[in-house]
Amino acid sequence: MITYWLKNRLFFSTIFTLLSSFIIIGLFIHPTINSYSNEEYERNFAKYSHVDFDIPSPSFIQIPELKNLDHISNVIPYYFLNRDVTFNSTSLSNLGVLFFESFNQLNETMYNPSRVINSSELEFDNPILIDHSFSKKYGLKIGDTLSITFDGTLVSFQIKTIYEDNLYYQDSILVGQWNGGQKLLIENQLGRPLNYSGAYVFSNDKILTKSYLSIDYKPYGRLRDASEFPSQEAYEIHYNAFFNSNYANEISDFNLVRERTFEKANEYRTSGNFNLITASVMIFIISFIQNFSLTLRKSELKYFKNKTLSGAHYDSYYFIDGLYQSFIHMTLLIIIAIIYTLTSTIFIKLNTIIIFTSILLISKLISLFSSFFISKFIIDHLK
Repeated sequence: MITYWLKNRLFFSTIFTLLSSFIIIGLFIHPTINSYSNEEYERNFAKYSHVDFDIPSPSFIQIPELKNLDHISNVIPYYFLNRDVTFNSTSLSNLGVLFFESFNQLNETMYNPSRVINSSELEFDNPILIDHSFSKKYGLKIGDTLSITFDGTLVSFQIKTIYEDNLYYQDSILVGQWNGGQKLLIENQLGRPLNYSGAYVFSNDKILTKSYLSIDYKPYGRLRDASEFPSQEAYEIHYNAFFNSNYANEISDFNLVRERTFEKANEYRTSGNFNLITASVMIFIISFIQNFSLTLRKSELKYFKNKTLSGAHYDSYYFIDGLYQSFIHMTLLIIIAIIYTLTSTIFIKLNTIIIFTSILLISKLISLFSSFFISKFIIDHLK
């Protein structure tokens, strides 16, 4: 039976299976895996980031004052700077860099352990955290060195952790922690103390905190000292403008951000499900037509309607062909899925690949069984 299969089916099964597999892969692997991966990105960002509000430019004095409010559980200030960054003979201008006093503060933010892709246990003098898409785009890995310019001085940082992308910011950013020397270089460049750019606020009562921030909060980190102005009149203009301004529109409500993120995640999930179902139906139809057509060839009908052959012969013949087709189909899916995963800027988890390839394989097997039983029924009635 194997000899007959090698002679009559091997060539056609190889060509048609390769063709159908490449059609399915070409049409659906990119949109399906991307949809599921983006869905997981969005959902993880919303699920694991517990920030409630992002406020602009608090002063150093405001941080403990905010922490002492009953409806606020924690406040994490940060500095956001645009710096020139160099690495591996690549230079980038005005790249966004977030600086925190310590990485130990970040467990409740979007930089928490649940979103880590890769990390080092080694202790670095100047560790820095980067987004996955940034690492893929520039071929960066754990332990690589990036140099950031402070007042004309290059300071080296080592990549300690690669995270799922921080979706709160439109572009990739780097995340570092201060040491005294880096901050001093910037303050020397500015000629004044460096104030906080913003702060993440964590709330016990979101409604009360939102009301307080919208009505009472002012970013005192922006209020300049009179000595920084050329005249008293210039200072008074600045002073009046500061106190007469409304800063509510600069406060980001992370609860709204999470809602929008979950909505986007659901949209990605719907798109991924649609693509996967469509791919499964297409591979079922193509495979069914392929195998049913091959069975109805005159050479096979003439061979199998021979009454001296038992049903077991046809079963083994079709089992060999089905096993061979499934092997080609699954091997191609896995190889191309792995290549796509390694080259994609989106972080794709193994379970996404397993689900995608498994469902398409199940669809292929169902198609094989369906065409087998129908073909066997026809052959039995021709005997």
